[in-house]
Amino acid sequence: RVNFFGCSFVYGEGLNDDQTLPYFYSQLASDVHVMNYGFHGRGAHQALAIMQSGRDTKGEVNFFLAVPFHAERSACRPVWTNHSPRYELQPDGSVKRNGSCGDSGDLPWYLLTRAAAYSNILASAENSIRGRKTDADFDLYVALIRSMATLSHERGQRFVVGFMKS
Repeated sequence: RVNFFGCSFVYGEGLNDDQTLPYFYSQLASDVHVMNYGFHGRGAHQALAIMQSGRDTKGEVNFFLAVPFHAERSACRPVWTNHSPRYELQPDGSVKRNGSCGDSGDLPWYLLTRAAAYSNILASAENSIRGRKTDADFDLYVALIRSMATLSHERGQRFVVGFMKS
């Protein structure tokens, strides 16, 4: 079994089921069961959360499709990531789950996003401020991927990262 994790590129947003990366892989390796955990708007933080959850992610291989714009998602920057799992980078380079994107620990952003729902000016300001990528965003992103690799290896699974330049 091979588990695929990632965003709409893995999920196949706008494609038929027989046009997705997991589908094509299943055709090349017909003796392998393929699970597609990709979904529109997801990033490394959701992939790690799925792997840490009680969901059945058993298998021999976990494949994650990395894309640079996932870094901002994993750092909870876009407003539409609200309610996604939030992870924080620890001093030792590991990550720790700490609530959800946009939860009460992020009250100023929550209030701004509620107001932004009714104001194009505030929405523009929020996107400008919150949309800036930082080195810390990429550090967190890499740490999330490293955590997926560690968890996979602890379970006796291979971990493969595909990279799509955007």
